[in-house]
Amino acid sequence: MAGIHALDRFIGNDYPDLATDAEVRALEQVAYADRARGREHL
Repeated sequence: MAGIHALDRFIGNDYPDLATDAEVRALEQVAYADRARGREHL
């Protein structure tokens, strides 16, 4: 399993800080359907 969050394909090895509006917008740019892993990946 890659990344710190088992169900998210894009977070990477560290949780995002989301301290600024720009960081939140960058996270929101990837559609949920593209981010979320299915149960078969757990």
